[in-house]
Amino acid sequence: MPFPVTMLHMGTANYTLSPLTAGTVEPSSPASRFLMDLSTATQFRLSVGQRVVGVGATSCDLRLQYASNGATQSTWVDANATGTGVSLMGGSVPSIREGGWVNLAPGAIADSMYLRAGIVTVGTLTTAPQFSFVDVLFR
Repeated sequence: MPFPVTMLHMGTANYTLSPLTAGTVEPSSPASRFLMDLSTATQFRLSVGQRVVGVGATSCDLRLQYASNGATQSTWVDANATGTGVSLMGGSVPSIREGGWVNLAPGAIADSMYLRAGIVTVGTLTTAPQFSFVDVLFR
């Protein structure tokens, strides 16, 4: 049985992560932010076109995040109720990596939700990951 899917494309034009230290970085802030109606969505799936893999940190994940305080967009929360995003460490390149279907956090299921891609790094990278696009599917 077919199901409704909405796609969000966050083009980045070969983004290379900087800085390489622990923390959360937003590529192309705020140009990569979007406003969407997620009031009927329950799950999402992240895909990323990876060109260079990250090396050296404990972890480096691309995550979908939403603004928990609405239009002021100063507080961001991971949109996944399950899963941790798409790892930007290891594997082969170039490749398309994806995180599978994961449940949306209850706070993200609303109309007029601000979204962004966030890269969360634990530890210090010796090689920066690079990617060419981020796609998000909702259902």
